[in-house]
Amino acid sequence: MAAHLLVPSADYLAEVAAGLLVAADFHDDHDPQQASRWRHIADQIGDAVDRLPAPSTMKGATE
Repeated sequence: MAAHLLVPSADYLAEVAAGLLVAADFHDDHDPQQASRWRHIADQIGDAVDRLPAPSTMKGATE
């Protein structure tokens, strides 16, 4: 299964991954299998963000 996420910046993807990790922690006790899946998805998102090219300019930087 695949997902196609359209977001304005990688920061939003980090928030999605963080939300999945929070949800996984919450569900650890009563549904560890679901929690594991959410952690795996969060890891995949993090890996994809790491593969993105570095921005050519820094947001808010002045020249």
